[in-house]
Amino acid sequence: MKNPLPPEHILRRLLQKGRLRQFQMVLAVADLGNSHDAARTLAVSQPAITKAVQELEEVLGLAVFERHARGMRPTPMGREIVLFLRRIVATTGQFAETVATHHSTESLVVRIGAVAAGLNGVLAHHLPIFAEAHPQIRIRVDEIDGRQINTILADGEFDVIICRRQPTLPRPWDFTPLFWDEHAIIAAPDHPLVGRRGLRLDDLEGCIWMTPTTGVLALGLFEDLVVRCRNPGFCQIATRAPVIIRETLRQRRALAIVPLSTFQAELAAGTVARLDFPLNSPNAPVGLIACHEAMGAAALALVEYLRGHAAPEPAPQSP
Repeated sequence: MKNPLPPEHILRRLLQKGRLRQFQMVLAVADLGNSHDAARTLAVSQPAITKAVQELEEVLGLAVFERHARGMRPTPMGREIVLFLRRIVATTGQFAETVATHHSTESLVVRIGAVAAGLNGVLAHHLPIFAEAHPQIRIRVDEIDGRQINTILADGEFDVIICRRQPTLPRPWDFTPLFWDEHAIIAAPDHPLVGRRGLRLDDLEGCIWMTPTTGVLALGLFEDLVVRCRNPGFCQIATRAPVIIRETLRQRRALAIVPLSTFQAELAAGTVARLDFPLNSPNAPVGLIACHEAMGAAALALVEYLRGHAAPEPAPQSP
């Protein structure tokens, strides 16, 4: 049995001998299953493909592919290696796009990172309008994890972040609220309780409920409300995915407690409906995080637009 190579040794080999073109050739073999088709797709010779595979295997000190009568397929470890190579090539493509943007004098780009509440509560409505008014600006939107905001800010990948208010922010980033969120009970549009005014606890008797995921404010509201309902039924699907919630509400005729921001687009489109039942549960506002010191013209235009269309802060509710 060979002695395992330490990570720093493998890294040194990759930095010295690894090449992006080599990675591209290896990925082509993984996708197409043989060196002949990979060579034809990349317009290189078949020996070049074979050499690229052999060189990578030598650098890593293990077999990436197993050979068989019809070509090659990744080994179990090779499948993991292929996943990493895809990320490397994809990241390089994003890097090239960023560099190309800076070389261009005609295009402007704004990079937006948004949590689900920001995508549905803010961007779904405002972004198409902004894009139509600013056709020269290219907009890239990626969904992000709200638990990693400070790490994402440190990475500097985005110009604007759309998320909930954070307890602390590194300087010089600042937060502007755009949407004052609250929780509500939602259902499919044809649920018998939709459209009824002034619902009370007795009206919820026998209803089926979706269980919220752990670690969210809606779970506490759910537990407090459902324990007071008579004969509740339960649908044991716990998810934050709007499409799954929407379809479960429709197929099971269930109810769900959700932040309004997450379903703002669905409510506007009429694919779900809000019940007239008071929860009186405000959530942290959804807004934008930006850094004016590093903001380009495209990002500045978007920030000014969103701030100009921010919802007013609601008046405090009477106890």
